[in-house]
Amino acid sequence: FTFKFFRDREGLIQAFNRGVIDGFGGLEPEELAEIKRHNQEIKFKSTGYYAVFLNQSRNEILREKAVRKSLEVSSPKQKILAEALADKGEIRASPLPYSFNNFNTSILKSEIQSKASDILEEAGWFFPKEDGETENGIQTNVRYKTFDKEKRPLTFTLTVPEIPFLTKVAEILKEAWEKEGFKIQLVSVPLDLLNQEIIKNRDYEMLLYGNELNKDWDLFYFWHSSQKFDPGINLALYQNAKVDSLIENLQEESDQEKRKGDLREVATLIKEDYPAIFLFSQDYIYISQNELKGVLSNAIEEPADRFLGVKDWYLKTVRVLK
Repeated sequence: FTFKFFRDREGLIQAFNRGVIDGFGGLEPEELAEIKRHNQEIKFKSTGYYAVFLNQSRNEILREKAVRKSLEVSSPKQKILAEALADKGEIRASPLPYSFNNFNTSILKSEIQSKASDILEEAGWFFPKEDGETENGIQTNVRYKTFDKEKRPLTFTLTVPEIPFLTKVAEILKEAWEKEGFKIQLVSVPLDLLNQEIIKNRDYEMLLYGNELNKDWDLFYFWHSSQKFDPGINLALYQNAKVDSLIENLQEESDQEKRKGDLREVATLIKEDYPAIFLFSQDYIYISQNELKGVLSNAIEEPADRFLGVKDWYLKTVRVLK
């Protein structure tokens, strides 16, 4: 193996197209059209997922479960997968990875039966009807609810990293949510600033971001209440005593079937509270010359894991007598 390093993505892709390199990992959806050389896409499943994490301490309207649930059921996950990821991934409905697909699918089916408009109206969120409200600065396409004789709009800011495919995801969510009567302001932030300041200070109302699980499916750092603040990464500032207890027990449980059952229970409890909008897992794409064989598309915890089965890779074949 010879490893070559490039200053930017453009140089990397050009090198592959010219035959200077035989493959590279981490192809982004928007880069697919730039690959001109004959190739094969090798997809590795990710143990992580992307979600919109809801910070109820930054906007009290998010404390309403009906609002959080309506955001969930009106999220066009299939459209996101097709348009933002070129179908290079899988829809998620919980914090559990692809190996729990039956569990995720059952949750998705139950959510399809719900309508965001019904949920919001039952909770008292309506479009303005009185004459003259538009002139007073109230938008007729945004839902409002009266709190202490004051009408408040269903308005949020969604913070998103400056990463092209995540920007596309945010735009799709904004369009879908605004059709239901939300008003969404997108705030695009450089990744360094996001990691060093905004996440550290939990300075967001809604955050589009990813969690990467390890292969033991340890949910402690992402959903235990002790991890609500920096350096913890409980990005929804989620707190549930039963979930805490189950997660703690899971760290000592060695029986795999028992662990799976407990993980489903944890995921169900989290899902019922709607602290985040679970969206998708993104495939890790390795682009290679057509001749490469023997690569197994297993789940990987980090990009370097694509080489775990490298002893079985090969390029040449010969005919032999049986």
